[in-house]
Amino acid sequence: MFKQKSDGINKYSVWKSIIIPLWGISDNIEKFLLSGCLFAAILTLLSFVFDQTYLCMFNPEMAKYLPCTDQGYLYVPYLILKLIVLAVFITIWFDWTYGKKVIDEKYIIHGGKTFLRNFVLLMIFIILNLIPVVSGFLLLLRVPNPVWQVELLYFTFVGLGFVVPFVLMRFYALFAVLLNGEGWKKFGLIWHNTSGNGFKIIFSSALLFALILILLLSVNATFQTSSTYPPQLYNFFAEFVFNLITLLMVVLIINFMQVQKNQILQEE
Repeated sequence: MFKQKSDGINKYSVWKSIIIPLWGISDNIEKFLLSGCLFAAILTLLSFVFDQTYLCMFNPEMAKYLPCTDQGYLYVPYLILKLIVLAVFITIWFDWTYGKKVIDEKYIIHGGKTFLRNFVLLMIFIILNLIPVVSGFLLLLRVPNPVWQVELLYFTFVGLGFVVPFVLMRFYALFAVLLNGEGWKKFGLIWHNTSGNGFKIIFSSALLFALILILLLSVNATFQTSSTYPPQLYNFFAEFVFNLITLLMVVLIINFMQVQKNQILQEE
């Protein structure tokens, strides 16, 4: 059960929001290496099966020495399968580290509904965060209307899409609640408990995504250069490391959401 915070309770800390997710990985480093390497291998296998390997997509210079083919029609099923694998990984990480559940064959066999639920949650999270991209395309591709009132109304309506991720940040705690299988909580409760902390939440989220961006850019900068290693071996290594770093970024976001839940919602 959760209750509304009172004055002096659940003070939001930007410092905790950034440090605790990192501690969550260091304290569970063995779990991350075991699950991360396993799922990175699965994602790497998928990329080779669908011919969507890292060097073929992001390193044209090294791709000249690889049997890369342009099979764009395979990208959609590849992306869906990749998201399914990520949903399973998210579920296992959350249940293993926060739910303290035993991950065994019985857990995998009976976890179908949970995996499906979290796949839907992952899709919802991604779609909501892509709304600004859709708004940007609508603004770029629009045909200007000579009636300024209509033009202003269009800008206002489409421009609201850019606000969605910032509003969503205040509800990250809700995703942690749903991942824990606790059911939907009232949006009003979370909104009330985050009132007055909107800027801190946005700032801490910005710091988190800045860290993730640095990780992503570092990996890309490393593997977008030429190498003297055999192209096939280098391609496999680049794909595996990229997938492992991707899982690390996912874990950081999941840990961040859990910290939001712990700070924003007070358990009775």
